[in-house]
Amino acid sequence: MIQETQHIMKELFGDALLPPTQPTLDELYAYALAAANSEDLAARFPVVHAYLQAVEGQDAHYQAVLAVLKLERAGQLVPPPIPARFDFSYLAPPSTGQPWRVTLGQLIVTLTEQWVAGFTPTSTPQLAYRKSVDEQTLLELKLTEETSGVKVNITARATATAAATCTLMVEVAPPNRHWPQLSGIPIALTTEPSVTATQMTDAFGKTIFRAVTTARLPSATIAVGPLAELSNNQP
Repeated sequence: MIQETQHIMKELFGDALLPPTQPTLDELYAYALAAANSEDLAARFPVVHAYLQAVEGQDAHYQAVLAVLKLERAGQLVPPPIPARFDFSYLAPPSTGQPWRVTLGQLIVTLTEQWVAGFTPTSTPQLAYRKSVDEQTLLELKLTEETSGVKVNITARATATAAATCTLMVEVAPPNRHWPQLSGIPIALTTEPSVTATQMTDAFGKTIFRAVTTARLPSATIAVGPLAELSNNQP
């Protein structure tokens, strides 16, 4: 049996062995080829001929061999297409889910290497009178805790002259509290085990953590809350 036909028959029937009473695929192919050439089948292939006569030619393997042989002799066997190959290495890693959860009444935001690395740093020009070089935004994350409706924006920025540290600004917007009644919301930042800094928001609902080690961002945790107080309708 030619190589192309062997490949096709293997795809159709796999490597399963035929029953002992049934001719092999090679025998069926040789029989079909001899039949196409009008040879004496009974004399050349007595066993195969007797088998096919008994089943009246209704053998799935034999019918498949006939179909393939017909295509082969007509020159219509077409090589399978080359499987397409795609390079997605330029894409950012898929998200593993939201980086926050509610634990013991607090909104806990856990930054990861994936979230930090997936953000494209952007430059933020500074006005001349601020006497500062351009800042670079290292991370910007906006989220809404659905149950309480509390919105939190987290932004990390650094300057080229002090890239080892950054400022981390956390802005909290409860659904029923507005400026200037946004002060006093506790924000706790943990950058490494047993090192936690807690600050209160100002009247705009913001607080800024300064001189945060940039390399610690991918493992930082930010706790906001308690959410129960923020979701209540307070003045």
